[in-house]
Amino acid sequence: LNKLSILRVVRLLKLARIARLFKIFPQLVVLMKGMYLAMKSLIYTLLLLIVLTFICAVVFKNFSDVNEGLKDAKYDSVGGAFWNLMIYGTFLDGVGDMLNILKDLNIGYALFFIGYIFIANLTMLNMLIGVLCEVLARVTDDEKNILAKAELEDSITEIMSCYDVEDDNLINRKEFEALMDNPDLKMTLASHDIDHTDLLKLGDVLFHEHLDENGVKQSKPITFPAFLEKVLQLRGGNTATVGDVVELRGFLNSRFELLEEACSGAVGAGAEDVRVGEPAPQAQKEPAAERVAAPDDDAPLLPGQIKTPPMLSAAPKTMKDFQDAVLAQLADIRQRQDAMVADVQTFQTQLQDLAAVPASTTEV
Repeated sequence: LNKLSILRVVRLLKLARIARLFKIFPQLVVLMKGMYLAMKSLIYTLLLLIVLTFICAVVFKNFSDVNEGLKDAKYDSVGGAFWNLMIYGTFLDGVGDMLNILKDLNIGYALFFIGYIFIANLTMLNMLIGVLCEVLARVTDDEKNILAKAELEDSITEIMSCYDVEDDNLINRKEFEALMDNPDLKMTLASHDIDHTDLLKLGDVLFHEHLDENGVKQSKPITFPAFLEKVLQLRGGNTATVGDVVELRGFLNSRFELLEEACSGAVGAGAEDVRVGEPAPQAQKEPAAERVAAPDDDAPLLPGQIKTPPMLSAAPKTMKDFQDAVLAQLADIRQRQDAMVADVQTFQTQLQDLAAVPASTTEV
């Protein structure tokens, strides 16, 4: 008989076939995940409800000591009062009859019971329902985002593999430019709320140019996962983070370094053209671009050096103060960049004037 009972239990394992329903109906998976994530909030709410019911049960037990009618209504013990409050006050099973009994004994008892109903049922249980709905909505959005990201990654990876000439799972600048002209990629990006032009403008950030030992500009290729990560950041609805601002500042600093290296090379080339011991001709002075004064002092800043705005000298108190401080710093960087570009153009004009001066004027 024991062996037969074990076989019957084994037959119950056939119920595991119900798991196939989760593949057919993915919404069931969302509900299960939502219930799992809301379990912590559910436990804390039940504990708070038990504590509240116990306190009210103790109060009704004290009332029963001075009123014999409450003893007949089974409020003569804490356990009996706790049971009545749970059945009639929390689950509202025949609450009207209980309120009539308490009103006949004392109107104060009925009002106290109504107050318990407002706190336990109308407030706490409805709050628990709101928590469950919020968790389910968040889980549903997360599942949709995961599915959308997986679909986008599969589509873009398939398209990128066609442009990977070297078959090394890397994409360089030329392959990126050819990839951006693909109509299938444009349709895929548009279906996921990604602007094609934004991704195209991001090419300078993805393929950062640097000077090698010979002074030639080169850019390093990036891996497919890194490229997909940048593409996913361009999805509509994404908010800017502090990491994005830090990345933007690093990119601007790198561009300033390239500009400084270009200026140093131009200065070296101009110095070689001027003969040693010959007086330099007076170049026509042009009005330089208006510089932005330093916030605290008038000392000039080096190219690429950024003076911290006054708003960033102390910790921001609110998110709006932080945003205003970041915007002020970005505006200061932009103004200094414009001033530097104007200085470089003026310097190039002066070099051209030096090269155009006749040799007779420079001979001793």
